[in-house]
Amino acid sequence: MKRKIIPMLLLPLLLSTAVLAESTSDKTARLGKNRKELELQMHRLRVEMINHDPELKQLVKKIMEMHKELQLRIDAAPAMKKLLQQATAIDLELQDMARQKKQSQ
Repeated sequence: MKRKIIPMLLLPLLLSTAVLAESTSDKTARLGKNRKELELQMHRLRVEMINHDPELKQLVKKIMEMHKELQLRIDAAPAMKKLLQQATAIDLELQDMARQKKQSQ
């Protein structure tokens, strides 16, 4: 008799745990979706604010100019030039492999 009672008592506990885990998963998915939607809304608002505020627009322009200057200075360094050349060689090899694969299909 005891052997039948213990599984009967454990079954509701196991089922409630499974339901709880599923609802947690659903909640996680819902919160993740809401977070992505908020990020999109924040991005749109930032763009709108920059487009309508001359000071923000000027600030963005300065930042972009500074970023370009930074990139030019870093890319001019001999060590970076060497790495960029290696990256270009790898890119060309990958493009060639993709072309060959496409032609063989």
